[in-house]
Amino acid sequence: MVASGNLIKPFEPRVKVDTLQLNEQLRSSYGLADTQLSEIKEILQLSKKDIADYNSEIKRAYAAYDAETTRIKAVSNANAARICARHEAEMKHIAATREAEIGKVQAAHSVDMHRMHLRHQGLKKYTEKLSTLLSPIRRIPSELLLRIFVFFCHQNDLSSYEPGDAAALTVGAVCTRWRQLAVSQPTLWANLKIQFDEIDETSEDETKLAAQLTFRVELHLLRSQNQPLSLHLNPLTADHPALILIASESRRWRRLIYSGDDFGLDWNNSFQSLPLPMLETVDFEDSETCDGQSPPLEAFAQAPNIRELSIHSFIIDENVAATFNTAWVKLTDLSYHLFDNLEGFLSTLNYCSKLRRLTVSGENSDLVPVYSIRSHLIVSLYILNSASPPSEHDSMLECLLSSLTLPDLTNLVLLHNGHVEEPFLMPFLILEDFFRRSRCALSSLNIEQICITDTEMVALLAHLPCLQELTCEDPDDGYSPITMPFVRSLHTWERDSLHHSIEPLVPKLRSLTLKVHNKGFDSSTFVDTITSRWLPDETSAMQLGASCLRSIELHLDGAVDAQAYEPLKQFDKAGMRVVVICEDQDGYIV
Repeated sequence: MVASGNLIKPFEPRVKVDTLQLNEQLRSSYGLADTQLSEIKEILQLSKKDIADYNSEIKRAYAAYDAETTRIKAVSNANAARICARHEAEMKHIAATREAEIGKVQAAHSVDMHRMHLRHQGLKKYTEKLSTLLSPIRRIPSELLLRIFVFFCHQNDLSSYEPGDAAALTVGAVCTRWRQLAVSQPTLWANLKIQFDEIDETSEDETKLAAQLTFRVELHLLRSQNQPLSLHLNPLTADHPALILIASESRRWRRLIYSGDDFGLDWNNSFQSLPLPMLETVDFEDSETCDGQSPPLEAFAQAPNIRELSIHSFIIDENVAATFNTAWVKLTDLSYHLFDNLEGFLSTLNYCSKLRRLTVSGENSDLVPVYSIRSHLIVSLYILNSASPPSEHDSMLECLLSSLTLPDLTNLVLLHNGHVEEPFLMPFLILEDFFRRSRCALSSLNIEQICITDTEMVALLAHLPCLQELTCEDPDDGYSPITMPFVRSLHTWERDSLHHSIEPLVPKLRSLTLKVHNKGFDSSTFVDTITSRWLPDETSAMQLGASCLRSIELHLDGAVDAQAYEPLKQFDKAGMRVVVICEDQDGYIV
């Protein structure tokens, strides 16, 4: 710093801040050459020195300002002391002169300090931007970057203007390189979520929003080229121009989630019978806007290749069955919310000759038990029971299991999510009869929030010698299957009061997940049982007649002694996946 009178001349910085050139580099399509990287690193080093010098200069400037004002005051006070007794008028003149000099110094100081602060902040901002040129993401190959974009752009919410919701547009706005990559990849633009709101033509804002949505839809359809479309549509009006654009591309529809309403005769003619040769997945979501009405099923009359169908908002009646007449025989996945008419639903299953995965949810509303036994080639069955039935009625879960024989079943999920004060009592005989009839080689079983005793659970597992994955959650109230006798019954070689056979229960078990709400869970019994199931040596596994357990997951409530589960860490290090979580202790114990 060089002082000239009362003015402070800032030092000459080493780095020239060139924001325009930097912005061009940030938006450039490609990375930087090695020589450029070296130059940037050198500039960053010099920038750090300049920033440090700016800080020093600012401190020196403040010190010089304080010293100068102190000197002026001292000189003024000395002069005033000499003449104060004789000349009062001259005293006032000296005071005014002092204030004027201090004011000049203060003004010059303020200008210089403001200029120095601006350059200081400008250099810091420039340095931050310059550092981004060295960011590792700029060195990621385009092929890998595109895979990241595909993951990020799994759904473009065109109705939302929140940052990041229109994912492909967000990616394309970052820099020239990202924009070129995004535009070159049609897949990024082919996953659309759109809500078509009603348009009040007298409202300028609503008309403008509709035009913006239509432009967004048109842009995505153009950039997706001939890529198959995955759509999530929520039409609240039948004549939105963007909806008509989507309908015109129906030949490209592959996956559809529909959560809109039925508009009857108000539907545009283009929706009466859409050509849907590529449509494979249809999900009719349960929506508050549906009001119990079914969607425009006539639009799906020409969809011969539907493989996955999910129906949660309406009943499968004769009209629905006729609409999907050609689709039933090709279905591999069906998800349905059962309102009533179990017999009609089971009759529909008879047409699904290729069905492999079935998901059924229901609330036990006036279901009538059906005891005719039906066989299907289903490999996966997921039943979600939403409420406990009155005592005089069977539950949806009971009725369904009583009506099915599934010899090819490998995966079964039975879940109850009703109120805590209404525990779901699962009749054991229903389950036992189902497995006896089916004689299936079940490999995965998940039972959650269903009241069943530990004795019944062990008896059930005795029917499942091929079981490899077991997940069990005891209910919040009522009988719990996860007791210490049950845990001991899973021991490889020790016998228990619930399991008397010399052969281990579920000998092929490789994954065990227990979700325990009982506060008195015995950690030592659990650790001992898991230890007996760790059989990495094939010879030992063959001699004991059990497979090596590869994954355990234990969820606990209440206060837990973490030290009691320390022995499990040795298995985690040896290759077993070990997870012990305590909700009340906010995290993982193991």
